[in-house]
Amino acid sequence: MMKLLMAVDKRDKFRFFTSPVTDQMAPNYSKIIKQPMDLSTMKSKVERGLYDTWADLQADIVLMFTNAKTYNAPATMVHKQADALLTGGLKMVRNFKQGKTKLRGFTGAWRQRCRCSSV
Repeated sequence: MMKLLMAVDKRDKFRFFTSPVTDQMAPNYSKIIKQPMDLSTMKSKVERGLYDTWADLQADIVLMFTNAKTYNAPATMVHKQADALLTGGLKMVRNFKQGKTKLRGFTGAWRQRCRCSSV
């Protein structure tokens, strides 16, 4: 599970999902997003053995990217990257569940979906 999160983290090129979002970073975030999630929280949960199944981890991945898409307008880089990483992340979870842990091939597809060249 940690390997998967590290791969998602590596593809978060603007570091949008690395750590918890604060209201100082995103005004009224805590009023809009009731269940925040980020990669550092998920990594901590893996280290503490709090994910019993791949479905539990997948739920937090979906939550993190859905939160970003809920808070940020569709035209923003955050929303676009969340959409691309969600698609790629779910594909990775499916592959990991099937025992396929090679991560090659995901980077190009994610770049094409995101087409994020700058913030």
